[in-house]
Amino acid sequence: MRSFYKFLKTLNRFLELHQRAPFDLLVSQFHQHSALNFHSIDWHLLHQVPVTTLLVHQAQSLTKMQVLIALDTYDAQHQARNLAIMAQAKMLQDLYQAQLTLCHAYPSLAGYTGLGIEPDPLLTQAAQNAIADAHKESCLAFAGAHGINKESVVIREGNAYQVVSELLANNDFDLLMVGGQNGKGLPGELFYHSFEALNDKRPVNLWVEKL
Repeated sequence: MRSFYKFLKTLNRFLELHQRAPFDLLVSQFHQHSALNFHSIDWHLLHQVPVTTLLVHQAQSLTKMQVLIALDTYDAQHQARNLAIMAQAKMLQDLYQAQLTLCHAYPSLAGYTGLGIEPDPLLTQAAQNAIADAHKESCLAFAGAHGINKESVVIREGNAYQVVSELLANNDFDLLMVGGQNGKGLPGELFYHSFEALNDKRPVNLWVEKL
């Protein structure tokens, strides 16, 4: 606990310095989190530091790293954040020949009911197909505009955590790039804690772009 309180003092000092002369990027090593701490050190870094954050497990070569970029390319309100993430990803590609994979998850209607009435399966499937087509169209258009070919795009039905966790578990990605919201880290408390649990099993470096 003593080291955790020491970290909080360091974090407060960093925030003071950031107010005087803003930083562009915070790079930190992933920390072992303890069951005694309600939130891990990494949680505080992602949620309290209003600066794009890179958490690293261990030093490794940047050349030809495998990068997984998780974006919501369908919702227009995420456009600025998507562009910021892609700019950084393209920089890694240009400087270090990074291999980029773009992934996007779209919602599933499975299990949804309206007012307790079981929906018509044909109507539900038609609606699901329409959702899938719209998300695939927007994602492929975004990918094409940034020079990512279709073979490097993964579009799947399900929530973001499910899609990302499956891709990380079944591939050798070195870096996961996602967007934070309003300087508060990952999009959603559940997403962060789910990622933390996943990261204990399959370590991967994490880039969180904050706007």
